[in-house]
Amino acid sequence: MNRYQEKVYQKFQLNNASKAEKRYNHSIGVAETAVELAQRFYPELDQVKVYLTGLIHDYAKYESLARYQGIVETYQLDKEILLEVEKIYHAILGCYVIQEELSITDEEILQAIYYHAFGNEAMTPLQEVIYLADFIEPNRNGEIVEEIRKISSVNIKKAIAMTAQYILEYLQTKGDKIHKNAYLTYYGYKKYLKENE
Repeated sequence: MNRYQEKVYQKFQLNNASKAEKRYNHSIGVAETAVELAQRFYPELDQVKVYLTGLIHDYAKYESLARYQGIVETYQLDKEILLEVEKIYHAILGCYVIQEELSITDEEILQAIYYHAFGNEAMTPLQEVIYLADFIEPNRNGEIVEEIRKISSVNIKKAIAMTAQYILEYLQTKGDKIHKNAYLTYYGYKKYLKENE
């Protein structure tokens, strides 16, 4: 276990011991899957950076609302952020937690973490592999996950489009609040849905 793996595991244990093991395994799964995607589609990416980004993408998953509020105040962020979907605070505000606790300041890594939960219409290669890996890593299951996982072996853009479409439809069906970027991701990538495998 490298030092970042240890820090991630300890963080999950500290903030939510009952879910720590599952969340840690998910984080390892995302890191490994992101590296596989990078090797396949973007071999120019630094694989150490890809792995690290995947490993820490959920680092701030179980922070308290008070901590998130503190970050908004400390960094003088727009308080409207706290009106966003609560489930994605760990993406939007997690970057600041990571900077403070892990001393990671690489903007590429921080941006990939920021966008991992909802994407954007024109993601960078690192953002793409983290976004997709979060959905298809081996600990995830289900018919749609298997289908997208299969597509991801040959066409990353189409796999991202399918993921964005599914997430949007799922949230709409549940009647959940949807972050604007979830729409932007779908509309930015939907043209790839028509591509053959």
